[in-house]
Amino acid sequence: MANWYTMGVMAKGGESAAAGKRGEFAGLLGRLFQLDCADLDFGVYRIMKLKSAVIKERLIDGIGDIAEQALGGVDREARKRRQKALEKAAGEVREDLTPDAINSEGELDAQYRGTNVGKKYLKAREDAKAEGAVSAAEMDKIEAELFNHLCRFFDRYYEDGDFMPRRRVSKRGVHSLPYNGEDVHLHWANRGQYYIKSAPQFSSYAFNVAGGRVRFVVRAAPDMPKDNNKGGKRLFFPLMKDAAARGGEMEIPFEHRLPNAKDKIKNGNGNGKAQDEIIARAEEAARKAADKTKNKMLAALLDKADGKDNKDKTLLALHLKRYARGSDSDFFIHKDLRGFLSGALDSYIKTEVLDIGEFARMDETRIVWNAALVRAMREIGGEIISFLAQFEDFQKTLWEKKKFVTETNYIVRLGALDDKTRKAVVGAVVKNEKQWKEWKKLGMLGKDAALFAAKQKDKARRDWLANNPAAPLDTKHFDETFALQLLAAFDNIDESADGVVIHGDNFHALNLITGKYRGGVKCVYIDPPYNTDSSAILYKNNLKDSSWLTMMENRLMLARLLLPDDGILCCAIDDEEAWRLRALMQSIFECELGIAPVCTTPAGRKSSGQFSPCHEYAFFYGMANSVPGSLLKTTKEERRYRYTDKQGRYDWNNLIRHGSGDKREDSPRLFYPIYVDGENFRIPKMKWDDEKREYDILEKPRKGEEEVLPIRDGVEKRWHRGWERVQSEPGEYRVRRKGGDISVDFRIRMDEEAMPKTWWEKNEYSSANHGTRALKELFGDSPFDFPKAIALVEDCIRASGGNEGAHIVDFFAGSGTTAHAVINLNREDDGGRKFILAEMGDHFDTVVLPRIKKVMFAPEWKDGKPAHNGNGGNMFEGKGEPRLIKYQRIESYEDALDNIHFDEE
Repeated sequence: MANWYTMGVMAKGGESAAAGKRGEFAGLLGRLFQLDCADLDFGVYRIMKLKSAVIKERLIDGIGDIAEQALGGVDREARKRRQKALEKAAGEVREDLTPDAINSEGELDAQYRGTNVGKKYLKAREDAKAEGAVSAAEMDKIEAELFNHLCRFFDRYYEDGDFMPRRRVSKRGVHSLPYNGEDVHLHWANRGQYYIKSAPQFSSYAFNVAGGRVRFVVRAAPDMPKDNNKGGKRLFFPLMKDAAARGGEMEIPFEHRLPNAKDKIKNGNGNGKAQDEIIARAEEAARKAADKTKNKMLAALLDKADGKDNKDKTLLALHLKRYARGSDSDFFIHKDLRGFLSGALDSYIKTEVLDIGEFARMDETRIVWNAALVRAMREIGGEIISFLAQFEDFQKTLWEKKKFVTETNYIVRLGALDDKTRKAVVGAVVKNEKQWKEWKKLGMLGKDAALFAAKQKDKARRDWLANNPAAPLDTKHFDETFALQLLAAFDNIDESADGVVIHGDNFHALNLITGKYRGGVKCVYIDPPYNTDSSAILYKNNLKDSSWLTMMENRLMLARLLLPDDGILCCAIDDEEAWRLRALMQSIFECELGIAPVCTTPAGRKSSGQFSPCHEYAFFYGMANSVPGSLLKTTKEERRYRYTDKQGRYDWNNLIRHGSGDKREDSPRLFYPIYVDGENFRIPKMKWDDEKREYDILEKPRKGEEEVLPIRDGVEKRWHRGWERVQSEPGEYRVRRKGGDISVDFRIRMDEEAMPKTWWEKNEYSSANHGTRALKELFGDSPFDFPKAIALVEDCIRASGGNEGAHIVDFFAGSGTTAHAVINLNREDDGGRKFILAEMGDHFDTVVLPRIKKVMFAPEWKDGKPAHNGNGGNMFEGKGEPRLIKYQRIESYEDALDNIHFDEE
């Protein structure tokens, strides 16, 4: 018996058109419900496996019966139409001939059978008596048309596991867009979906074969891309020689990495050919291993896969291709697949089936056919949509649910412990080799061999701990009892934590923290992937910009919930997505506070045939009461304002104006005398004369007073300020004498509330010079591509109102620059800011956490070593030092899928 894979192939020769289209549609249903994945044994595929029997019985094997029932109306309508034709012919006979021409049995009198109306009546009576009102040929044609429409509809919206938004309003391909009458509406192809990032999460992949189970496992993933950038094309290398079978399960390990010269790949590294070549080599290796070991599971993997699309592939190649593709491509989950496909089906019926443009020219038969097709399309299409929506809604529910925290650890600054606790734990710290090896790897121990010498290490270690209170203890190296003892030193762990770092998808991290921090985060700073060629979203349908917008919208909608009425979100971006991001953020946030071009690459980036860009942007958006913070609290500004009083920082400036508009004729009201006596001064009484355009001075200098006018080098200038202001605030001025000259100065104050300007240019903003350099100083090299400059992130936080006590969130943590910047700012002013970071990459453990630990230990590093002689003493026990950092891991979407248990009953 032909299975659903081959029905389309068999529909040839003498088989009807309907049978061929039915087979084609059955094959499409197999792809829609991924029935060729029924042997997969993980995640959502286990649900599909449970439902596959129902789908096959109802929608594939039973599709003919469903269609016949749905098209039954065609026959009924045809019978009604032929009965009406008979009644009309009978009426013509009685009217044209005689009322008695037809007897009570419907027989026509023999004498009238040769007349024209008699012949018409006899034909209509014969048609009405026919066994089938619609001929077999007609029904075949209608059914073929039905399945053709169903194939076209579902094939239009389905692509490689996803349903894509391609709703058309005409056969010419014009598409409709959801629009509610806004002045300007931003729309993109994947709006209304969740963006799911695959890498670098390698989900479980298991399938059943030959009575056993095969599982693919990534053993190593060197050179993984950082941040949300996927980087160069990494490939999957199956290690067939290390495949191991234990009991009924076989494990095949992989490496996911960039190819190297030793791999000797002939097809380069593009268009999937390189991966195909690697898979072919794996098949050959599997054949040799199967021949040698006689392993039944390994041999079964080399059997041909079922299905017309897979007929030339072995089971091993089929699954290797599927795994490589699935782990290397991001995908989407519809927020409302049922609503989307139902609306799309209605639109398709209106434009493709009913065809309003042709409706007026249709005969009665065609109208009846179309009505039947519409009913059948809605009935069959609706049932298929209902099944599809069940799967999608399940995945949506699992995606939206708050993810479990799978691990929590703490980084505790030794000097933050009280004396009693420190004395109690120091013995366990001295004995913990894992902790000392980490400190050594982080470059904190210098070259002190005594710390690991067998006879003297205990004393050396105690001395080192006494001299280095900034040492960061990581509770992951200790048992639970020690960790509880350590944390008991803090009254409230969450309140005491200076930062929280979450390893997991940033969508789930935001979803997790929203309950606790909703409306409590003053500043969100993010540096998302710019979606340039080097950091493009690798989505399989090549909707690069749409995929990026969906990713950003999903996460910005959650980030918005964290902000209070005066909160601000700052987003770094370049020209690749700037205009789209601006439109998106304007639709999400209440206020656009400013867009600042930032000179991050003074030398310019190489750009063939185009301008060489040297800028990026900082977008600032906020809520109802958001006001940007000042950028003036910097070392450079403080150097400009050398003095401090109760009102803040200030410097002295000569009261005589210089520069443009500094002449008496420019502002004659600002030319007036000041009477000086020693260090004191006063403004004489005077009256303005409009006609002379000068003051009439109403009193002369008193004894001991000297008249001072704004005259320099014989030229009449003017004062900076009017006499009323000078007279009202005498404490803001001073008199200086140099030789025989008298100078009046005024305080020029540092405006700590000044709004940021929209052009940002500092040497310290250069990512290449300062971002990369900072990592090289910390690690000895740069383990992360394109790190942000710390000074730029600090200023973005300042401009976003990240002042004392503020929570700062960064859900594209990258190399951890935001944590570094917050720690720096707290060291400047003891501001008590707290950071919350989220990152999903493997560099969470190799870059982010080590960077935080290093910065906690010492503010300055050189070539991977702290900038001191190895005995830090108390030099790092100043104000604003970080004391406690919490870091957590949360389950991934793939883990959540795989952890669900189903009752197969």
